[in-house]
Amino acid sequence: GHTIVEILQHFAALLRDMDDDYNSERVAGALARLDVDMDGLEHYVFSEQALARLRGSLTESPIPLSVLGQVASSYGLLKTRLCLPARARLVDFLLEAVTVHRREGESQSEEVDRLCESILILKASVLEERGHYEQALEAYQGIVQWRQQTLGKGHP
Repeated sequence: GHTIVEILQHFAALLRDMDDDYNSERVAGALARLDVDMDGLEHYVFSEQALARLRGSLTESPIPLSVLGQVASSYGLLKTRLCLPARARLVDFLLEAVTVHRREGESQSEEVDRLCESILILKASVLEERGHYEQALEAYQGIVQWRQQTLGKGHP
C-alpha cells in the first residue's frame, strides 16, 4: 500500500494538471475532472480522518514543499468544490505542514517563506469568508508585519 504522503503527492499531481486547465480556456474540463476525482480527494486528502493521518505523519516524513505548494496554489480550483469547513481544515493543515519545514532549519529558505505567506493569506481569506472579520483583519495585518520582518520594511 501507499503511504499517506504518497497518496497526497499523487493527488497534488492531479491537482496540478487540473489547475493548469482551470487557469486556461479548458476550465470546463478541469471542473469536470475535479468532479470525478472529488470522492477520492475528499476521502484520502480533505476529510478530517485523512488530515489527522497526514498530521500524524508530519514528524516522521514531512510533506515535500512542492506538494504543499501545489495544493496551496490549487486553492482557487478547490474552492469551487470544497465546502468552507473543509477548506478551513485544509488551510490549517497546510500551515502545520509548512511549519515543520520552518522548524527543521529551513526557516531561512525563500521557498518556505513564500509558501508560508501564501498559506497565511489563504487562512485570512477563510476567516473572512466565515465572517470572522476582526480575526481576518488581524491575520492580514500579521502578514504585513511578517513580510516586513522577513523581507524588510522597504520591500514592496
